[in-house]
Amino acid sequence: MAALRTSQGCSQEELAEALAVAPSTVIRWEGGRAAPQPHQRPRIAAVLGVTLSELEGLLFEERPTGNAVLPDAPLRGTEDDMKRRDVLGLLAVTSALVTLPGPDDASRGHTAAALLEAGDDLRRSLWRVYSLSDSKQSVLPAVRKQLDTLTTGLAEARTAADRVRLCAMTADVYQLAGELFFDANRYTDAARCYTLAAQAAQAGGDDDLWARAMTRHAYVELYARRAPAAQPLLAAAARIAQRGDSTLSTRHWVAAVEAEAYAAVGDFDACTRSLDEAEKVHVLDGSSHNGGWLRFNGARLPEERGACYLRLGRPDLAHE
Repeated sequence: MAALRTSQGCSQEELAEALAVAPSTVIRWEGGRAAPQPHQRPRIAAVLGVTLSELEGLLFEERPTGNAVLPDAPLRGTEDDMKRRDVLGLLAVTSALVTLPGPDDASRGHTAAALLEAGDDLRRSLWRVYSLSDSKQSVLPAVRKQLDTLTTGLAEARTAADRVRLCAMTADVYQLAGELFFDANRYTDAARCYTLAAQAAQAGGDDDLWARAMTRHAYVELYARRAPAAQPLLAAAARIAQRGDSTLSTRHWVAAVEAEAYAAVGDFDACTRSLDEAEKVHVLDGSSHNGGWLRFNGARLPEERGACYLRLGRPDLAHE
């Protein structure tokens, strides 16, 4: 099902929205950890443009066995693989530039100046293109180009203030790169992007971006059915999010993902506490999420809670 969805340029979040389920539900379906209910399958088939029998065949063929980790799959073809290598080729250089201070014996470079002048508008534009694109993977060249520009800007930055701003911008774009790889089933590549995004967000002094990168990295482990490996990442993300902007929904989103991890290991009490913490997002106003790297507004929490209770063997609570 994942390959069919990806070939049609449909993201996991878009499929979830069309089916009125949580993105984590789609992740569980595609990971073989759960199967769509019979009443959901006609709608899934319609959204993906296949017959019901074809969908049943896909669900049967893609169900993994045992505890095998899902393998990384290619994006699509040689050209896409080259685009992927281009993005990953910048990782080592960007990591060094984020870590090491630049020289202070020259004026700010032209690229750095242009990036700093564009500011948040540049970051928002890429997320807007991503959200509106029919094929998410078509955004990868634009992301690659922006990362290349940011790498040049970091090399040109001369003041601590400039570096902080550019590091935060770099963290944002690497998070988007991670989402593109994750949605294309390139889980190891996504994890590498999230690692650098966390490093850049820390250097950029943006705790919310930092916590978000850690949480997205935890998603990779949850998808690979390695909840114990996800828990330290989520615990660190929760601590970081507490230092972030209290008007944003970051800490509530981290709690919602923590609930999934607790459900996966069978910890009912911890799962319930995390879900209750996530519910507090509803006291925030409409500006608690930005539609880009932070999109959590709590709208799907009832479905998330039900999914967690089902996993914990409590269908009575899930029904409620």
